[in-house]
Amino acid sequence: MDSSDIHCIYSDEDNLLMSLHIDPSQLDFPPDTMTNCFLELDDETVSSLQVAPMYQVLDRMISLAYMLLSEDEITTGANAETVRRQSNQLVDLLLRNFDWLSFIPDPYYTNRQFHERCKRIMAYCLENYTQKISISQVAEMEHINENYLSAFMKRTSLGGFKNSVNFIRCYYGEHLLLNTDDDVIDISSRCGFSDPKYFYAAFKSMWDSTPARHRKWYREYAVVKPDVHTLTPEEAKAALDRFLPDYHQQKMLVLTNI
Repeated sequence: MDSSDIHCIYSDEDNLLMSLHIDPSQLDFPPDTMTNCFLELDDETVSSLQVAPMYQVLDRMISLAYMLLSEDEITTGANAETVRRQSNQLVDLLLRNFDWLSFIPDPYYTNRQFHERCKRIMAYCLENYTQKISISQVAEMEHINENYLSAFMKRTSLGGFKNSVNFIRCYYGEHLLLNTDDDVIDISSRCGFSDPKYFYAAFKSMWDSTPARHRKWYREYAVVKPDVHTLTPEEAKAALDRFLPDYHQQKMLVLTNI
């Protein structure tokens, strides 16, 4: 989950959830590394190029969970450093392979220039999404041909420049929808849409719901009393022990078939 994302966990059946909190300020990345990224890892939508990194992410989460559930093992400096190193590797995997806005199919991260260009473009759009943003502006900023930039953006996870800008605007529109009582038309304007109908269309395309219905569902769900039981460290470790055999079997089946 991104630090600025609106978190909502729900299900119609019982689930076992592991929540791992990592403080970016304790990692080896520059302070603004995680500011302009939108991490997304869903095993139902990952591309074939993301399957192996997905299991690398899961492996590190499981490893970290075991270390953190064995408090006596992380009291020494050496083990604390292992936790920090594993956390760095986990975040690096996420940033390289699951940044929703900047993902370009490049499993070995061979073309750093492409990735850096995408990050600059996304940073510019995130900073200026309330204003009119044209692909010609960005092409000029990057000193490249407009048609080339259009083709370049189609390689990203959102499939084009317009889709990327609309996602950013809808993302911040959702924040206003769920955290204020502002009118949808006003929110549309504040997020950079020239007409509310474009906000409705983009939002419905990405969230599969109209802005008004999205707000209504979340507000009704927010008042539902949660039915949650927090596991003790011993119970959590036992749950991980039960989970691992099936996990490893599934991982081997999937990785041998991609």
